[in-house]
Amino acid sequence: MNLISNSGNATHTGVANTLTSTGNGVHIGVDNNINSATGDSYGVKTDIATTDSGQTSYGIYNDLNLVSGTGYAGWFTATGSGTTYAAVFDDGAVVVNESGNDNDTRIEGQSDNDLIFVDASADMVGIGLNNPSEKLEVNGTIKATDINFTGLPVYADDAAAVTGGLTTGDMYRTATGELRIKL
Repeated sequence: MNLISNSGNATHTGVANTLTSTGNGVHIGVDNNINSATGDSYGVKTDIATTDSGQTSYGIYNDLNLVSGTGYAGWFTATGSGTTYAAVFDDGAVVVNESGNDNDTRIEGQSDNDLIFVDASADMVGIGLNNPSEKLEVNGTIKATDINFTGLPVYADDAAAVTGGLTTGDMYRTATGELRIKL
């Protein structure tokens, strides 16, 4: 257990690991193995109280610089006979791709590898596919209780829609408010 209490402006480190290896094999900076029958168990528990609003605080900060292969800055697995959660985020926003780089995000389902896919370089989201061609593209059935079509173009009829440049499958509204699909 590390207890650090200091009011100075220096860097305070509870556990510091520098792991340098050029060989093959498994390299572990911190390895926790906890067997507990009752009570709470923490592999890593961090409580941070910051009073200086100009500073950034990190509970856990992983910076992975990988030359080749596959790397994971974080890997979470939860198993057991009770209710298990690999990660829980509470009391605070969750931001993915804060740097705004071309870092795609994928959420897998039990039988769908691309249940939700965010293509960062194209700023598009796919549901059920990993190559969306529109802001939101869904490969599957959509069910909704309320859809707002206020941005649709207005045409008198199919002939006017064709003249206006709509193609098969495009939606439009009539002047009387009817919703139509160009066939």
